[in-house]
Amino acid sequence: MLKTLSTIKASELEQSLMLLPVGYVHLMIPAISQVLENYPLSTELSVRCLHGLMKFHLPSLSLAKKTELKTVADLAEMRCQELKDTIGFNLAGLRFLNDRKVEKEEIEEFREMLGDRKRKKRKRDKALKRAMLTLSV
Repeated sequence: MLKTLSTIKASELEQSLMLLPVGYVHLMIPAISQVLENYPLSTELSVRCLHGLMKFHLPSLSLAKKTELKTVADLAEMRCQELKDTIGFNLAGLRFLNDRKVEKEEIEEFREMLGDRKRKKRKRDKALKRAMLTLSV
């Protein structure tokens, strides 16, 4: 099911779910639950399918399926939170690496400026020594 859903274009997914017969809707809810449990990286697709099913077919679902929907929704929320945590951790790591890179660039820039000053001072000192030697001769 996951492979089939992933081949559907995002723009056509909602239409496909809207045209889905009610019998298949009842079969898809447990399948989405299985996908959420076993394939955490497919959370986005699963949540989009679940949202589409609830948007178009919620009135036709029986009370028993509504409790199953509640458990699937809780599982989806948990998976989404896990993804947010992962993304937040990765983002913090990237910011840290970027800050270190900027800091190293600033240090290198400072060293270059400091080196230029030292070279200019040496040139000035040599020129002054040459001028003094020329005057003294």
